[in-house]
Amino acid sequence: MHRRGLIQVGTRPANSHMLSAMDNGATAVERAFELARSSTCTCVKDIKARLMAEGYSASQISGRTLSKQLVALIKARHSQVT
Repeated sequence: MHRRGLIQVGTRPANSHMLSAMDNGATAVERAFELARSSTCTCVKDIKARLMAEGYSASQISGRTLSKQLVALIKARHSQVT
């Protein structure tokens, strides 16, 4: 690591765990499906909040059909756990 002024070169930001989702090139819709399948999100509102925290625009997560698909994935995940 080299120091240039106050910036350390070669280090990841403190919130790098949030940036990694965007690093894979997934769109907001693709990431929403990933979250619905595998996260602790319990509703579409949770998914939107998580997307915004990861730097995505949650405005793309709209519409009744998409919401129904995400809810179905969340319910399926919960039924597998219990």
